[in-house]
Amino acid sequence: AASPGGAEPPSTSSVLHVSHLTLGLGKRVQPMCIACSSDLLAVGGSTGSVYLYSRESMSFLQMIECTGKGASSKSAIMKVAFSPVEPDLFAVARLDGNILILHGNFDKLTKKALRLCTICEHVKEAKGGVRITSLTWSPTGRWLFSADERGTVARTYVWPEMGKGNPYEDIETWIVYRGQSPVVQMHALVRGSSRIQQQNQQHRGQSKVEKSDVASDKGLAQNRTWTAQLLVSTKRRSVLIDVSDPNEAKTFVQIGRKDRNGYFGACFHPTQTASKVLAARKGKRLWEAQIDTGQVLKTMKPKLPNVEFRFTPFSTPAELDQRNPQHSKEWLKEHVQLRMLTPFDNKVVSWGD
Repeated sequence: AASPGGAEPPSTSSVLHVSHLTLGLGKRVQPMCIACSSDLLAVGGSTGSVYLYSRESMSFLQMIECTGKGASSKSAIMKVAFSPVEPDLFAVARLDGNILILHGNFDKLTKKALRLCTICEHVKEAKGGVRITSLTWSPTGRWLFSADERGTVARTYVWPEMGKGNPYEDIETWIVYRGQSPVVQMHALVRGSSRIQQQNQQHRGQSKVEKSDVASDKGLAQNRTWTAQLLVSTKRRSVLIDVSDPNEAKTFVQIGRKDRNGYFGACFHPTQTASKVLAARKGKRLWEAQIDTGQVLKTMKPKLPNVEFRFTPFSTPAELDQRNPQHSKEWLKEHVQLRMLTPFDNKVVSWGD
């Protein structure tokens, strides 16, 4: 797709030629997930390690073992998410349901990555292993949101000192939502975030931080000029949750009144982020809804071609073979749907596992 100004988009070689990423994995390692920062590509492996590559040169840089206190044995890495603020922080979700936050020392790759904390809240809630289905950071990098196949959403406070590589075993995690179906996708949004950023600067260097993003004084909480919202999509519905303060009762706004059944996502509107959300529906439909009330303003049905590109993990994508019965026009018409939604500039990218 062309960029808004009509010029050709920049090169995406780090996405199209991911077949090179298998060079550092070895024959016995299966790639389970992939994530990127501005400089790095991270591949989660089946043997419990993360493999780092240069996004520019595609060269293999480092292998990071994701084990530690509370997660001593190796377990496949199912999700990786880089902090949007701290360049060395990233989180991984293991197959056993444990989540690790690590400091990568990416400017000095000769140094070993540090495990800063282990989040076991989902395993405790499920009373056993549970699959983490989504990891997302708040735009300010102070919160890590995690969700699982049971519909549980948790929020973990990421201490400012962790950005410097200081471990915190006494991590603070709260359950913010308990749904009745697996979580498909999450997006976090902060409106009026300048005050949060000021708070983060004040927190740096302090030995103790209150649970709230701001001071716990009730008068300050009532005068808060910013709002933090989490958009959670499950197999049944999409819900907006006010997560501004963990000490306050949560407010929930459901997007639309009709439930759905399937792996459909939602995202904040790419050009009207503060006022609207988009939610995928069956039949290639797209809801545009009001962010404050969840009221559906209109139902759109973009004209999508009945063409699907299937990506074999870490290989060059190829168009489906029309001679295959499962790749026929009738099959594609039924199976090509709007799934997960991700804003990209002034557009929305739809993708699926």
